[in-house]
Amino acid sequence: MTAHAKSVFVHSYTRFRNGRLENVCQHFRSLPNH
Repeated sequence: MTAHAKSVFVHSYTRFRNGRLENVCQHFRSLPNH
């Protein structure tokens, strides 16, 4: 359930930071998702 919530948070952040999409992508990749 936590994984799903994180996904939503990242999506929301990306939408809010349209100009900083790269930053969000890097942060999401850095997170221990796997």
